[in-house]
Amino acid sequence: MEKWATQELQYADLGDTRRKKRLISIVENLASQSSTKVRQAWGNLAAASATSDFWNSPYFQPLM
Repeated sequence: MEKWATQELQYADLGDTRRKKRLISIVENLASQSSTKVRQAWGNLAAASATSDFWNSPYFQPLM
């Protein structure tokens, strides 16, 4: 699964390589647990909260 996510997101420009690595990590985790709810996929509240903060960061904007 890791190679797929890395390949699909290789051109993601989030302004920092750490953000890109975090995005890949989030996508890998969600893809590996596709039958669970997003909140349950993280296993603990801190990880779910960190992911929520990541998605709500100013680096993501809807395409119009």
